[in-house]
Amino acid sequence: MAAFLYYLPGRRDVTRESVQAAGIAALDDLSSVSFCETERGPDGGAGIIFGVEPKADGGKLPKIGHYPKTQHWQAFNKGKYWIGYVQALPPFPADLRKTEVIDGHIAQLDDGNDWLIPIARVFGTGSALPQSLILGPDGELVTESMPAFSKLSKQGERVYSAWLDDGEDLTLQECWNIAVIALQQNYRLSGPEISLLKLLNTNNVQTVIGHLIDMPTIREAVRNQKKSQEDTETMKDGDLD
Repeated sequence: MAAFLYYLPGRRDVTRESVQAAGIAALDDLSSVSFCETERGPDGGAGIIFGVEPKADGGKLPKIGHYPKTQHWQAFNKGKYWIGYVQALPPFPADLRKTEVIDGHIAQLDDGNDWLIPIARVFGTGSALPQSLILGPDGELVTESMPAFSKLSKQGERVYSAWLDDGEDLTLQECWNIAVIALQQNYRLSGPEISLLKLLNTNNVQTVIGHLIDMPTIREAVRNQKKSQEDTETMKDGDLD
């Protein structure tokens, strides 16, 4: 098990405010932070290095500190923060998985590991995300979208619209943005962490956004329909003989 390390130049504390000010977006819980001050961080200056304990069973942080011979570091947000990891043990999906996840399809990304991509929209039925149960004006039970899933739901609709050719073709940048949102739903990740691990490429980014709209199920249904039609045609040809 492994985890990311973060470095805040010039800081001596780790708070929600200092993390947000730096622009770190992947950390949803700072209740189990370990840290140490350093006089020589990856930028050569003083600051603080910290990590968040993995939520997976058996997960643990690497030794907190700056050890350039065994670690890989990269600056983000114009040097406001750095992300690092032990070169021999980069974080795995289980290390970054959130406590509560949305079920979906597995995609093997460029690190060679399997990642769970949430399903935001199911073909023919609409949203597949959890919804609030509330009472309508006449006391009837109705559903309502939950704010926690609004961003993911919006991107699912965007991909679905493009797939139906009702919308414009998605640019590579849009595909990246949507894939990041999809991975963020189930893992403590954001664009910089995904970039650092080099998870996405021009091919698998299409797989990720396809999983968002349940594309494997759609393709399986198409294959089954095609096979059924072929079987029917074969039976008809047999009758003619």
